[in-house]
Amino acid sequence: MKKIALCQIPGMDVRAPSQGIAVLKAIALSKSFDAKCFDLNISVWNDLVDEGLGYLWADWSIEFAYALMNDKEFHELQSTSYDEETANRVLSCMHFHIDSMIYEYDPDVIGFSLFSIVQENTARIVIDYIKENYKDIEIIIGGPALRHYHEESLPKDILDKVDDYFIGDAEESFVNYLDGKKDFGGLNNINVNMHFDRDIWPSPDYRDFDFSLYPSKWREPHVRSSDEGTVYVTGSKGCVRACEFCDVHKIWPKFYQKQVNTVLRDIKSIREYFKFRNVFFTDSLINGSNKFIKDLSQGIIDEFGEKPFSWSGQWICKSKKSFTEEYFEIASRAGLNQIIVGIESGSEKVRWEMNKKFYNEDIYFTLEMCRKYNILFIPLMIAGYPTETDDDFKQTLDLAKKWIEYRDVVRPTCINMMMLLPGTDVTIDHDKYQLANITYAEVEAGYTPLDQNWSCGDNDYEKRIERFYEYQYQIKKAEMGLGHVKRKTLKRDYLNIAKIPNPELIHKIDYVNGIY
Repeated sequence: MKKIALCQIPGMDVRAPSQGIAVLKAIALSKSFDAKCFDLNISVWNDLVDEGLGYLWADWSIEFAYALMNDKEFHELQSTSYDEETANRVLSCMHFHIDSMIYEYDPDVIGFSLFSIVQENTARIVIDYIKENYKDIEIIIGGPALRHYHEESLPKDILDKVDDYFIGDAEESFVNYLDGKKDFGGLNNINVNMHFDRDIWPSPDYRDFDFSLYPSKWREPHVRSSDEGTVYVTGSKGCVRACEFCDVHKIWPKFYQKQVNTVLRDIKSIREYFKFRNVFFTDSLINGSNKFIKDLSQGIIDEFGEKPFSWSGQWICKSKKSFTEEYFEIASRAGLNQIIVGIESGSEKVRWEMNKKFYNEDIYFTLEMCRKYNILFIPLMIAGYPTETDDDFKQTLDLAKKWIEYRDVVRPTCINMMMLLPGTDVTIDHDKYQLANITYAEVEAGYTPLDQNWSCGDNDYEKRIERFYEYQYQIKKAEMGLGHVKRKTLKRDYLNIAKIPNPELIHKIDYVNGIY
């Protein structure tokens, strides 16, 4: 029977091991296969962080993608550069850990999880290396980056190199693969069923991972820190909203809430062999169902006691009429200590255009509840949504003053410039948004998430850089934490595209970037 190595590849965040491959391992074991998980991401990080290369894992790993992209056309498009010395050091480290994994485990099959589009070049490199040096090993690949709803964005050159690939959530298709049934939806095709039962699968098996290797300060991947013991758990798939800039509702057209007993089973199963301190829910939103939050909180208290561990995840802002104080109170007693909230804009008009649909008073109520029940509130913000005007952005800066007022619970605050994802409503319906300068060759090449050349009226790349740093400057000047490490290329981009660079803005960029 085949031995299957399931691998996470660089560069992902380094807070915890991947849940996806842990679930697939548990499924393989339930079918009597020999399977083992390997986190090449954390192995490479641990080798390179003390050499000063930890920054490559920052800013959602975009710098990692740049470091390995030996493609002149790509770097011209992105206004970036290729550092051969850094790339060679990273490559040698990756090759070393692939060799070590194969020597240690001697697998018949190696499966790679491709979580993000910025990992595509990593996948190309490791697949080519294995095919060149270990010709008898089968290669399979899957993960969220293989978007079933937008076939044109699939990395076809990668899929052509592997023996089998999995599109969409792979529980069902992986079982069929193990059974030798290759004619199943989602296995080597995009005919994916995303509405299968999520409560019948085994709990993720994390026993192959050394949790002491994962730093607690995952937003500072250049810093080693003590083990916080974080595990990933999933309570739902999809989202109850359909935000125009987001692709979650494209991947999961229907929101699926797992049963509370399933989630408690997973937590209890992991707790039997690892006494973690934190659970991070991978859900697009953990409070999509009010009943789920209440029942989960009560279940944790009944099973483990009050605040047996902390838990957190992404959160949707709801009104106090629908999500009342009682939900915050019981969740806090059960250990909820942090919510990551997609606020996106201080302008209610812009949020309605995004399809977010909540009011500022809902934000203020949530902040009050977080302060009362000692729950950290991490707002996610966007600078430069297509319809955002100068007045709309002023309202975002005004909302930043509210974050400063609630600095005891708001930290850090994160903002990103608006990016166009392939297949999202904004990108598809670009005529509605009157977007210009979109090159569809870039969409097909997978460059779009990094591309900022698009414009909407005077909302162009230069404007978005200005707004990005205006927000960051206000937050940092108030001595509050900034959530995202800034791309090193933004200042250079601004100087390249601004006809008359604004000295005051350059001052703010340098201040935010810690130059003085």
